Order: sequence, then structure tokens, then C-alpha cells
Amino acid sequence: MLTWWRGRRRFHVAGAAVAIAAAGVLVPVTLADSAEACWSAPEAVTKLAKDPAAASRALDPGAELDGLGKVRGLVSHPRLCDAASVGEVIEAATLSTPGEPHTVTQARVTFAVAAVLDDKPGVPRGLEPYVARMLADHMVDTARAFDDPVLLPGQRPHGPTAPEPAGTGKAFWAPNEPHVAFEYRGPDGASPDIVSLVGRLAQDPEAFAILYDAERAYLATLLEHVAPDQTLQDEMDGYGKKARKTGRKELDSDLSIALADSARRVGRLMELRAGHALGGEIPDLGAFDREVRRRLKGSYRPAPHLVRDRPLTGDIVRRGTSGKLTGDIFDGRQQLFRIVDTWARDRQVPARTVTWMRAKIEDSYLMGMQMQRY
Repeated sequence: MLTWWRGRRRFHVAGAAVAIAAAGVLVPVTLADSAEACWSAPEAVTKLAKDPAAASRALDPGAELDGLGKVRGLVSHPRLCDAASVGEVIEAATLSTPGEPHTVTQARVTFAVAAVLDDKPGVPRGLEPYVARMLADHMVDTARAFDDPVLLPGQRPHGPTAPEPAGTGKAFWAPNEPHVAFEYRGPDGASPDIVSLVGRLAQDPEAFAILYDAERAYLATLLEHVAPDQTLQDEMDGYGKKARKTGRKELDSDLSIALADSARRVGRLMELRAGHALGGEIPDLGAFDREVRRRLKGSYRPAPHLVRDRPLTGDIVRRGTSGKLTGDIFDGRQQLFRIVDTWARDRQVPARTVTWMRAKIEDSYLMGMQMQRY
């Protein structure tokens, strides 16, 4: 068993700071008249970034989360001397290999990292892009958890992972890929609040860009898997009426909900940007926006033909871009419209359907903009 979180921590301290042992974990304590201490991961930890399988094994909290302390020992420090070295270990342990599904261990580590960070008042400075990249790599599960479904006690998952995504969208994603069950509540109450975690990540421009790219890639992937005659006609006509026997009602409902949820999440991102600027967490909005623009990958265009594969979760954010972003990139509603309009034009979707889809996006985006700041 690895023991690098016991006794091998290195603290760099300016001023009169001391370290104390608490529950077997060394924690830096800074005296009132001293500068803040920072923690550096030892070489035994940082070298795990070059061996993803070993990183996943080292941080695996187990099916019962009894090893959650291993993850807590890595990311629970108020200040990291070199956040990149810790972030690279997190990425190695949680990101899938291109073209391959996530492993159960990667999903468990992802749950553990999110749970530990959600239990903290803040994400260590510099770690935000790495955590955002982790959430983006598990976008199917991040999106579901962000939408905050209301679950009764008997509906909660029985562990930190699940064999398939819960709720809507099952028809779109690769079968038999392990997923992160962020809704699980561990024995010690560990249950990450993804909305809160994303709220803190959005203070960082690189993390903001990663999450914004992931949302647009996610919507483009959804749309290219839908045939024009499998869109929203049943819901447009109203499910209250006698349903036509089209055999596509489940897919209609999935796409309708996915459209609304995607727009609401993007609206929430834009609300967070404005809220953090007003609250002072983003001290220079102009500089923040310039950095976001520099970091964004580009625009996402659904394939002009029906795609019949069922993509792996990690490959969604790895899809290529179709060009540079145009227009106001901080009007997320317009950026989502562009994705829908391109898909509709390529696939000859009826104008009535497109109008309905745009209205759905508009309404849900405004709901996201009105979400109370965490």
C-alpha cells in the first residue's frame, strides 16, 4: 500500500508556519503573523503522471470509498506550490485513453476528487483547469449531475460508479462504459455537488474555456446522432394528445431534455462569469475574457450525415473543431443556435422544428442565467 500521504510531505513555508498531524495526514498550519504555507507533492507522487494505470490504482478510493483519504491527501491543501504537478496526476488517473472507454477505477477516482474538492471552501489555485478537464472527459456524467435531478432515497446509486448513465440519453452513448455516479452518497456523506464545483472552477479562464468547449462539443455530438425524422414532432404536438404511433417518442423526449439541459448549463456558465466579476473573484473581466478567447478551441459543427456509432464519453471533447468561433462568444445562446442551425441546414430539418428547438434553447438558457449564484 502506498504511504506517500503519511510522513513524506514537503511543506515550503515562508515565516513561522508549522505542520501538525491530523488523522494521519499532515496539514500545514500558519501562524497569524506568517505568510501562507504551500505543499509540494513528493516525487513518488508526481511521477505517477507518466503512468496513468498506476495513477488510477494509487488514487482508487475503492467501491466503498474507504480509501478516500488517499485522494484527500493529494488535493485538500489550501495552497499548492506546484499545482500543475498535482493536476497532471489527477488527469493521468481520471482521463480515458482516446478511443477507449473509461475504466471503473478512473470513474471512482473522478468521484473521489470531486467529492473531496466539494468538501473544501475552494479549489487550490492553479488546479482549476485540471479538474475542469477531468469533468469534461466525463461530460455525460457531469452534465447529468449538473442538471441536479431530484432523487428519492431509493433512487440513489448504490456506489460511486454505474454501468450506464442514468436518466435520459442512454440511446446516444456507448454501451457498457463505466460512468461516474456523482449522485451517490457515500457512508461518510461524500457526495459531490457538481453545480457548486463548476461554480468555483468558472473563476479561472482556462477552466471556463474547457467547460464551454465541452458543452458545445456535447450538443454537436447529440445532434449528429439524430435523424431529421426523429426530432421533436411528438412533443411539439403535445404529449397530452393521443400519441401518434411513430415509435420514436423516447428519442424525442431524450433530445428535448438534452437541448434544454445543455442550454441551461451554458446559461449558468455565463451567469457565473457575470456573478464572479460582480463579486470580485474575477478582478479584471476584460483580461478574463481575452484569456477565455485565447483558450477556446473553436466552433463545433455536427456531421452533415447521420452518425450511427455510440461514442465513448471521453471522445466527445476530443472531437475536432470546424473553424474559429464567430460572433459574441459570451452570448452562449447564439453559439448554441449556430450549432442547431448548421445541423438543420445540412440535414434539411423542417423550419417548424428548428423554430421550436431555438425557442427551447432560448427559454432554458434564460433559466440558467437566472440560477442563484452558489
